[in-house]
Amino acid sequence: MEPTRLSNRALAALCLACAFFGATSTRVSLVCAQASPPPNGTWIEADPVHTQVMVGDDGQTYVAIWLDVPAAPRANRRPPMAVSIVIDTSGSMAGTKIEQARLAALQLLETVRDGDVVSVFGFESQVWQHVAPTVVTQASRRTIIRAIEGIGVGGGTAMYDGLAAGLAALSQASSEHPVRRLFLISDGHANVGPSSAEQLGALAATGLQRDVHVTGIGVGVDYDPATVGQVVVRSAGRFYHLAEPHQLAGVVAEEIAALSQTLATNAVVEFEPAAGVRVLEGVTEGSQVLAGRFQLSIGSLYTGRRVELLVHVQLPTDTLGAHPLGVARLRYELPNRAREARVQERPVTYTVTQDRRAATRSVSSRAYVISHTQLALRDNERAVEALRTGDQQAAATALDAAAARLEVAANQAPSAPARARLNERAATYRRQSSSSRSASSGAAQRDVGATIRAHAYHDSAY
Repeated sequence: MEPTRLSNRALAALCLACAFFGATSTRVSLVCAQASPPPNGTWIEADPVHTQVMVGDDGQTYVAIWLDVPAAPRANRRPPMAVSIVIDTSGSMAGTKIEQARLAALQLLETVRDGDVVSVFGFESQVWQHVAPTVVTQASRRTIIRAIEGIGVGGGTAMYDGLAAGLAALSQASSEHPVRRLFLISDGHANVGPSSAEQLGALAATGLQRDVHVTGIGVGVDYDPATVGQVVVRSAGRFYHLAEPHQLAGVVAEEIAALSQTLATNAVVEFEPAAGVRVLEGVTEGSQVLAGRFQLSIGSLYTGRRVELLVHVQLPTDTLGAHPLGVARLRYELPNRAREARVQERPVTYTVTQDRRAATRSVSSRAYVISHTQLALRDNERAVEALRTGDQQAAATALDAAAARLEVAANQAPSAPARARLNERAATYRRQSSSSRSASSGAAQRDVGATIRAHAYHDSAY
């Protein structure tokens, strides 16, 4: 199979295909006849950090929302997949990196099943279609393997066009392939065509209309974690920083194994405030406040996945007694051909009291942990920016400050599990601070910065 160079006209046609394949989810309540609870009960939970507040206080607090998708028994059948692997084939990928990228693509082919759809693109100064969207069969595997083995390197980094080609290929997948994932592998900065993090992130966001999510894999220390991160966040995907290229095949296999256990697709979390309650901001990266309502797309939900989100709100405190705070809502589609819509809801309440001791002690353990870990990510971002400019001391100071706040929170935690989680996260920040101080070269600083960012994305559901 000879690779096909995609002309500007061909790329434009692919982008138009991506733009026109839109889908609108239907909102369905669990109380409707056509909706049913998921296996093993409701996945979404939510609580304010304090379930009781003092009368007359300013009412500012945080609401934590979390999903614990059950680790269901491995099913004999799993949803069919459409997968595209988009590989940076610029000159900097020569040698071990491209060898490992080919190995990762071959590993993907070994992991998918007959009936899945696979496509492979390479991008340097232009985009090459090595494998058009192809249904995997025993015969087609051999053809795909030959195409992957022939992938070469040379030229610049037209990441935008490569991403556009992969998104367009997946956007044309049929409803029989509800799980759609693009693997973006790169070791450098986009430098041909649109190249900013905002432009690439906006392109990745268009894939959400067809439930296409991007696993962004940065290899080495010379790529831009902020750009790959925006692609991941805007597509509700997953982020990986690999210091060594030999980790590539394992990451791809891990991702495919998780996606094989998909229980829901096109998942969106919302928080709709009750009358009088205001949503001030979504703390979790990638979230939005639209028409007064918190919203975040979180992509596919597979067995064992944990998602933790944080919303900053202000609530009325002038009337004693119990009050509605809002509704946390999970909207998703079943990974079947009909893409049946489902909704789970979790009402959230609070109580206004005159008893200050009761208000102080009314702590939700899980919400307490989520609020402190999510707020600590702001120090994390300051550390990443400091390392980007070469200021190791400022990075270490920001990380130490985050660790100190988490240690104080751990000492005041309402439960032993909460204390353990906060101390564990504080220890991670302390290690990252030490690494920041000892990173003497520019390459070492970039590696530490990318590692810190990867931990932050993990804590933010990516």
